[in-house]
Amino acid sequence: MIVFETWNTPGDFNMALDVELGNLSYELKEPILRLYTWEKPTLSLGRHQKLWGI
Repeated sequence: MIVFETWNTPGDFNMALDVELGNLSYELKEPILRLYTWEKPTLSLGRHQKLWGI
């Protein structure tokens, strides 16, 4: 298992990194545990989530 840490980073960076680490995990056939914090409070919606449903 790969452990990957980032601290105090912007929301858009965190979401983009999630995609890249997901691809890397698939290619390496190795799980990745990601630990991170947000730079400031951020709302992250999934592709099919609607803001009005929150």
